[in-house]
Amino acid sequence: MNATISIPSYRDVCAQRRLVLVDIENAARGATTSPDHVQTLRAEISHTLHLGAWDQIIVGCSHYSLLSAKLGWPTARFVVRSGPDGADLALLAELAQIDTSRFAELALVSGDHLFAPAVAAAGIPTTVLSHRTSLSRELRLAANRIRLLSTNHPAAA
Repeated sequence: MNATISIPSYRDVCAQRRLVLVDIENAARGATTSPDHVQTLRAEISHTLHLGAWDQIIVGCSHYSLLSAKLGWPTARFVVRSGPDGADLALLAELAQIDTSRFAELALVSGDHLFAPAVAAAGIPTTVLSHRTSLSRELRLAANRIRLLSTNHPAAA
């Protein structure tokens, strides 16, 4: 019995691979949260965006949220920056270093207006996943597609 294993080519992987940027504090509606809350958000984000094994997931947060975020989403890569708009600025700095042409799509989990210019300039289709009440007009206009997070999540404790 000869079983052959098919390994997808780099071109095939890139045709499906997404870059997923998650502002976990925006999704959690607060700077600090519990690992359980992050797990709940991760499950909703994964389900809504249909995250796959090839997707590159980068989570931005402040140092206050890092431990809970890492425990709640252990497979993600993290960028950390504190202060006003810290997670946003960390994610934007990371995005500026990435060749987005290697991806089929950019997915952003945030509603912050600071991302609008980067989303508009990404050069690939973009999906924004946000709470309805925190989705900025600028980001809504810059994205190709908008998806909404559930409003059932409590604010972070």
